[in-house]
Amino acid sequence: MSDSPLSIRARRKYKAQIEAAARESYVAKFNKRMDLAKQGVLAVKKKDLKSALQYFHSYIEVLQQAKGVQDLLPKSFDPKSDSAEMLMLTGVYWDLAKIYDKTKDKNKLKFFVDKFVIFSKGTSYQRLSLEMLRKFLTNESPNNRAVFKEAYVKLGGGKCFVATSVEEFCDPAEIIILKKFRDEILLKTAFGRILTQLYYWVGPWIAISIIRSSEKNQKKIAKMIGNIANAISFRFFQGEK
Repeated sequence: MSDSPLSIRARRKYKAQIEAAARESYVAKFNKRMDLAKQGVLAVKKKDLKSALQYFHSYIEVLQQAKGVQDLLPKSFDPKSDSAEMLMLTGVYWDLAKIYDKTKDKNKLKFFVDKFVIFSKGTSYQRLSLEMLRKFLTNESPNNRAVFKEAYVKLGGGKCFVATSVEEFCDPAEIIILKKFRDEILLKTAFGRILTQLYYWVGPWIAISIIRSSEKNQKKIAKMIGNIANAISFRFFQGEK
């Protein structure tokens, strides 16, 4: 027995009502997405991390639905019209990274730190992101320091990448000598500038490898850097340190 025209029309009307309600619900969520992010920030300030996670993840889910993707990437946004959204999202990734640093979920920590780097690199606020990382590494005690230090190097922090990767085992004066050698000796010659550019190209990858290595290996490299700094100081700066 086939459906009557009336029942077919009723089903179509019901389906249309459901679809309309779903669209209205989505529009309402999308319009409130910034509020979700702001509520997450407030929850962080109140140290209500559970609520912060819920707000932040809801914000990300709304954006994913809006962009029609399962994984948000910079190419999902228009750098001009979506600049405020991208800045907000970068801040959300940063807060999520710090929250997951307090948990045992290292996979999510690494995921959100990587997202923070991806959405910071090449933007007008890359320096701001770099400074946030620097202050966090300097003033806080992250449980997964190596993960954040790697992000710092990826964003161009320190420039003296290898020394930065083992700075906790180095004498700060040694790093100053290396930077002085770069600025006052290397950069004043054509060959020195070529060497410096080459170092800037390969340095981050060397530094990341060092950061991922054992503490014993990092201490050995720090000692080697110290010896190099002492030799440079004796040769070029009359034993300064």
